[in-house]
Amino acid sequence: MHCTVAELGNRLSARELIEWQIYAQTRPFGEEQEDRRAALIAHTVAGVFGGKKTPDMNKFLAALRPEPPAEQQAPEDLRSRMLGLANRGKGKKPNDKT
Repeated sequence: MHCTVAELGNRLSARELIEWQIYAQTRPFGEEQEDRRAALIAHTVAGVFGGKKTPDMNKFLAALRPEPPAEQQAPEDLRSRMLGLANRGKGKKPNDKT
C-alpha cells in the first residue's frame, strides 16, 4: 500500500477493515497460504516421482488449519486499536486525535 500504519488508520474506515478481514477469510493470502500451496506442489511432485507410498496430504493440511476466528469486535473498537498502535510509535496516548 506504500503508506505508514498511521496513514492507513486515517484512510481506512472500520467498515473497510472488516471487509478486508472477511475477504482474507474467504480468499486467504499471505505467507500461510503460500506455505499451503508449496506443500501441495511438494506433495504432488512426491506422488509423481516418489515411491509407491506418499504422505497423506489430508493429515498434513489438518495440522495447518487455522484456529477458529476470535470473537467479532465492533468497528469502533478496531479503529481505536489501530490508532492506538499507530500512535504508540509516536509517543502519543491512544485517545490523541493528532
